[in-house]
Amino acid sequence: MSITPLATAYQGALTQARQARSEGKPELAFTLLERAHILGQQRFGWHFRVHWRMLELAILLRDGREIRGQLLRLLLTPLGHLTGRLPLGNTGRANVSAFAPMPIAQELQQLAAQAGGVPEAPRNQPSDRCAPAIYRLAASPGRDAEQSLLHGHALRQEQRHARVQVKIGAAAIANKARARRK
Repeated sequence: MSITPLATAYQGALTQARQARSEGKPELAFTLLERAHILGQQRFGWHFRVHWRMLELAILLRDGREIRGQLLRLLLTPLGHLTGRLPLGNTGRANVSAFAPMPIAQELQQLAAQAGGVPEAPRNQPSDRCAPAIYRLAASPGRDAEQSLLHGHALRQEQRHARVQVKIGAAAIANKARARRK
């Protein structure tokens, strides 16, 4: 691996993820692996390695959904590189579509541009409120990286909770409608 700012950032994210994992901070480890995924997505070896590490972490946590998602992504990674169809900015987790491009944080775009890596962020970006924590990392003044990543994780948890509440509400409305018809 050549010593470029991109390679340094990629390796740093992997190292920090390994440290977070050993310290019993799996969500921080996943967030750092998401960062490494975005940085290494254009290089097959780096990309595959991140999915492998995500799979190891999912197995450690016994997270069936994440295990299945990572196995699928490990199969899709070679195909994506062969066909040149990689969803830029995708975080690589099972909680997002394996085919959805996502906005890339300015900080990560600059690193990639210096190395001639990732092109500019895709159009049709989701709103900032919906973007994962990794995209807001650079926009978190006054916080260290770990605090920013954990804050982003808390926001994602709130978003998941809100989606579940919407589904529960929709199910309740459907049940009332069925009851009225009877």
